[in-house]
Amino acid sequence: MKKKSIGLFLVVVLLMGIVGTSLAAAAPPPLPFGEEVTPLTNEEMEEVDGAWGATLIKTAVGAAVGGVSYLITTPQSDWNWSDGLRHTVAGAVSGLVGSFF
Repeated sequence: MKKKSIGLFLVVVLLMGIVGTSLAAAAPPPLPFGEEVTPLTNEEMEEVDGAWGATLIKTAVGAAVGGVSYLITTPQSDWNWSDGLRHTVAGAVSGLVGSFF
């Protein structure tokens, strides 16, 4: 009897979850800024998003990843400034090129 009541309770809880999710998905989501808002053009979106800021951040992250990967993959006794700089610049270039794709 105890197993049946636990099983029945589990089934009821699972069905409540399914029904609740279905009802929540059926309702249309509210618009965040109202109904009178017009979408921006691509040029306006670039101004709002700060396209150059994102490109600079991707370049900086690429440089950091390149430098850190050099430090991780090269034994400490073989570290030198020119190779570290070369890897950092290569990472920055890859971040810059990757921001356009």
